[in-house]
Amino acid sequence: MPIALTLFFNTYLIDFFALSRGYALSIGFSTLSLQSYLASFNKLETKAFTYACKAILADFSLLYYLVVLSTIHLFVLVQNWVQTKDIKRIFLNQKVALAFILFALSIISMPIY
Repeated sequence: MPIALTLFFNTYLIDFFALSRGYALSIGFSTLSLQSYLASFNKLETKAFTYACKAILADFSLLYYLVVLSTIHLFVLVQNWVQTKDIKRIFLNQKVALAFILFALSIISMPIY
């Protein structure tokens, strides 16, 4: 709660949100993505990836944020696989996350001109 109050009442952040074009949405969605990923870290939910993709649509420079989030998510998936040895169940539950990872990798491999 104190962190949220600090963010909401920070005058520089309010000015940044007011004057920027897509940067405000990208910061907002990336913060929401990070918060939802940390809140559901052990559950391995994929709501964070939808927020990260919305942040990319707002500002394309956050593409690397999705790559980092996807890499961390893959490491967590591999760690869960090593512990449970049930790869089929783990990867079937993570279809959306794997689709976002492939989406990010395809965009990085083909630059937009």
